[in-house]
Formats: sequence, structure tokens, C-alpha cells
Amino acid sequence: MSRLNEGVKPIAGDVPSPGFFTARLMSNEDVAEMAATIDLFSLPAVYADQLNNLPRAGAVYFLILHDEVIYVGQSWNLALRWRRRHKHFNSLQQPGARLAYLVVNGDRPRDYFRIQMELIFINRLRPLLNKQMRNRNR
Repeated sequence: MSRLNEGVKPIAGDVPSPGFFTARLMSNEDVAEMAATIDLFSLPAVYADQLNNLPRAGAVYFLILHDEVIYVGQSWNLALRWRRRHKHFNSLQQPGARLAYLVVNGDRPRDYFRIQMELIFINRLRPLLNKQMRNRNR
């Protein structure tokens, strides 16, 4: 598992607010560079009893237990994804667990930019619960 603050730079100045990006066509290298500027500690986050506060928007999300990212995922509707009892819902019930998210304003359920961001964060952070996806992208 990776520590959240390893190699993380402050959010870039052109981002409207922490936790929000507008999808646009970018190379994998550009998306990786952008992802490296995101401070995961500054992203909005909720605890298990606050899932009703999740936005109904596309997002890349981070399941964090204490200060470790244990899962990275993406969804075109974050609120709906977690209200339908996510497969890692029980992990979010543990003391010290929270769900941080980065809203990615794409217009399609399979938005490529959001998927790129998810894969880049999985490869960078190596979360414990993303084992199958890490192995698939080697």
C-alpha cells in the first residue's frame, strides 16, 4: 500500500477548486502529469454515514483507511455507485475509513478521461484492493 503523501504535489493553479476537473482529450502523459499535481488530502471526502452527501457526478474516488489508499475507482455517477452498496462498502464501515473523490465533469458513462485518471492513480498508488486491475495493466 502507498502512503497518500508520497510524491504528491499541491493542486495546480488552473484547477477551479479541489476535487474538480473538466474532461478534455489529453495524452496519457498529460493526464499522468495532471494527476501528479493532485493533493489527495485536499479532496472532498465522506465517511460511511455521509454517503448521501456524495455528488451525482462523474468522479474518480479513493477509499482511504487511515492514511492509506486501499482502493481507487471511477463512476459516471458517484452517489448512485455507492448507494447501490459498492463491493467495498464493508471496508468503508471500518473505523478511520473515508471516501475521497475527484469530480471529473465528463458527459458519458464510459468517459475516457475519467478512466485514464483511475488507471494512472492505480498504477501510482498500488492500492491493495485493486490487485486485479494492476495485474491487467502491466
